[in-house]
Amino acid sequence: MHISAKLHTEDERLHADFHATVQVGGGFSLGHALMWDKQGRLAVQVAEEAEADNTLPITAAAVYAELGNIEVLLGTI
Repeated sequence: MHISAKLHTEDERLHADFHATVQVGGGFSLGHALMWDKQGRLAVQVAEEAEADNTLPITAAAVYAELGNIEVLLGTI
């Protein structure tokens, strides 16, 4: 594992940038809906739309497409 950090200040604010690289051996497995993307990053597989019996999560964009603007809907209650 390689970890690097950089601290800097700007306008009296402290900024921290962290970067970590982890090499994973053959004994590592991912659970349902987790995968390695083409760049080797951990990613979550999502469903395109909400449907019965689908256990994959959906994105906020899919929720919006399915239900509309949640804030507006809650305002009607």
